[in-house]
Amino acid sequence: MFIAILGSIPLDPSLTQSLEDGQAFIDLFPNSPTLNAVNNITTKLLQLDIDWDQWCREDFLANLDRNTVFGLAQQDY
Repeated sequence: MFIAILGSIPLDPSLTQSLEDGQAFIDLFPNSPTLNAVNNITTKLLQLDIDWDQWCREDFLANLDRNTVFGLAQQDY
C-alpha cells in the first residue's frame, strides 16, 4: 500500500485551548505555524486530481495516481 505524506502539523497548545473554549483558532492565531501547516496540506489535497465523490470508496486509494501524490508530498522537503 502506498501512503503519501503531505506534511506534518506541529503540536500547538493554543489549538487545544481554542477548541476547549469553543473559539476559532484561525481567527485567534492567523499567523500560527500550525495553521500554516494545515493550509499547506489542504492546498496539496485540493491540487490532487480526485473525484471527491469517490473518496470513501474502498478502491479509491488503489487507483490513485502515485506520481501525483508523491510529487506533491516532496514539495515540503
